[in-house]
Amino acid sequence: YLSGSQNSFDLIVVDIHGNTVRDWKGYSDVLIGALARGGMMLISNANLNLVSGWQEETGVSWFLGQLPTGWTSTVIDPPVPGIAVVRRP
Repeated sequence: YLSGSQNSFDLIVVDIHGNTVRDWKGYSDVLIGALARGGMMLISNANLNLVSGWQEETGVSWFLGQLPTGWTSTVIDPPVPGIAVVRRP
């Protein structure tokens, strides 16, 4: 839905399956473009890679590491797999 929208949103909740870096490279631009100034994004499974059998699921960490200048992120963990809170100034 977000990829076809010209709207921006004050709150975006992301709970998806497919958390590899390759997956997140596809989500990144759409999510960044859809979050309104002053908005917040909540991302589940922020540390899914810490769960046995899911070590390749590092896409959220990759996404947080390439946020635009001025954006902030905090990971609430425990409990694993964690929630990332992203804020756009």
